[in-house]
Amino acid sequence: MALDSASRQIGTTFAGTDGGDLPAVSVYDAIRRRAIQFREKTAVIDLESASLHAEPKSATYGELHQSIVRAANLLLDLGLREGDRILYLAPNGLAGLTGFWTAQLIGVVVPVNPFLDLGAIDQIARTTGAKAVMSAGPSSACGSYSLGRALVSGNPELVAHLVLGEDAGDGTIDLLAASQSMPNVFRGREPNLDDIAAFFPTGGTTGAPKVARLSNRNLLVGAYSSAVASSLDAEHVVPLGLPMFHVGGGVIASTRTIMLGQTLAILTPAGFRTPELTANFWGLAQRFGFTQFISVPTVFSDLLATYSGGGTTIRHFTAGASKLPASLCRNYEKQFGRGIHEGYGMTETAGFCCVNQSDAPPRPGSGGTVAPFYRVKVVELDAQGRFIRECGTDETGNIAVAGPAVFQGYIDPAQDAEKFITGMDDGPWIDAGDLGRFDADGYLWITGREKDLIIRGGHNIDPAPIEEALLDHPDIVDAAAVGMPDARVGELPVAFVQIAEGASLDEAALRAYCLERLPERAGTPVRVFALEALPRTAMRKIFKPELRRLAAAAAVETKLGELSLPDDVEWLLISDSRGCLTVEFRCSFADPLLHGQIEDHIGALNLPVTFSETL
Repeated sequence: MALDSASRQIGTTFAGTDGGDLPAVSVYDAIRRRAIQFREKTAVIDLESASLHAEPKSATYGELHQSIVRAANLLLDLGLREGDRILYLAPNGLAGLTGFWTAQLIGVVVPVNPFLDLGAIDQIARTTGAKAVMSAGPSSACGSYSLGRALVSGNPELVAHLVLGEDAGDGTIDLLAASQSMPNVFRGREPNLDDIAAFFPTGGTTGAPKVARLSNRNLLVGAYSSAVASSLDAEHVVPLGLPMFHVGGGVIASTRTIMLGQTLAILTPAGFRTPELTANFWGLAQRFGFTQFISVPTVFSDLLATYSGGGTTIRHFTAGASKLPASLCRNYEKQFGRGIHEGYGMTETAGFCCVNQSDAPPRPGSGGTVAPFYRVKVVELDAQGRFIRECGTDETGNIAVAGPAVFQGYIDPAQDAEKFITGMDDGPWIDAGDLGRFDADGYLWITGREKDLIIRGGHNIDPAPIEEALLDHPDIVDAAAVGMPDARVGELPVAFVQIAEGASLDEAALRAYCLERLPERAGTPVRVFALEALPRTAMRKIFKPELRRLAAAAAVETKLGELSLPDDVEWLLISDSRGCLTVEFRCSFADPLLHGQIEDHIGALNLPVTFSETL
């Protein structure tokens, strides 16, 4: 769809990007404009329960806009000022999202995963200079209320604890109830395109997350680009099951839906952690008329297992966050007559920089073609991350991204150097951190992350082809490949799989299956381990540091089998916050000779060793 005709469908536009027009000059302005255009239309359906018969809360566009304005005016009365950072811990819900967008009106929202430990959240609060914290009330099962209380008690910079949707009666402020008498006209300065609207902690799997600064321009372009690639029809009903602390939920699913005047259906506070939701999803889709669904491949797989036929109102399936198995896309095409359209992006691009556009058949496993308003190249970089040249068709290199959705840098500018590429024209360009290639049709294929490479005797092995081969096997539900420490060649490829129900692990057969399909023999996994489920992050991405720990544990066990150890020797493989591994041995006595033997054997695996005399 041409941008001009698409823009006309959703009303007045404002020049806001070098790629075309945007429908607003801030996230708040998008909500305000839709409230003028669709005042009585339902903006949000809040499903507090996954029951097929539960009655949801709801709000029209006019009501949503007024609630945001009144809440923002109350924050001004409480002493918060333009640009103040507000830590957001609340679960999904009408009250929570109202608070999320209120924070973006008055200042900067800092959405944080409430399942992080208190120390990590406190570090984010202090790093960002947060002035207030938003949480659910004490009756919420998410635990964000107690986290908020602990943060405020230990951080004098947090001047207010704002509770969303419940009066706790303990000195905290029920933001929405307390703001009922506030004026319906915002008394502060409305934000513009260049104002920072969100600090998103990145979805890193180890260590303290970097915090990305995203402007209103970044958020609007990320949201609008995804919309242009799929549908701008205001009549869509879009379920939200992703958390707001990730751009998938906080931008692509929620902001995009509201900026287009569509209806957002919130799938319970806990999303797909709600036990009944997966079983009842297709019934809820029929009841509320869901038309688009945006999630991660694991959820799509789980939902397909509960589908019992009868069709669905959903016309667009969109997946991101991890690679989509081809078999899963084919199964959706078989069941629904339409496949899953995959997108590729990251926090720093505020959305999908590449996407399989909905008017073309999906190519599962590919991130798609370059999304509207983005520029994406595959390039060769030197050891310092500087640009050397652009790669050719089907040539693997570093993925580089530019355009008006690219973030404004990390809150710690010292971290920018490794992200922004020097030497490329018409920038700034960022290094996505992934390796990939463009095919002859302009589709981007992700081949792995540099840090995920398995180095076998100096030979770099990409884990992606191993995973793709295993995911094509009919008995494999999920798969990931990592390097296992090896005394001779440094690392050997191993795989972890989840076996389909009713199937059994035949390790030799799976290895032979990979050997026939992999582009290089050296990539054949030397071991295949079966797990009940692969470990995943809060965004359902595979947590490879834990798999590396399990692989290293298997290697340690094999090496120790070459020794005759006393019965009272115990050992643990410990992973620190950066994913660095240490083997800790415990025994009731100190034996220098035994210690030396252990250090020789385990040191050959390039793993550090410590000893303790405490069992």
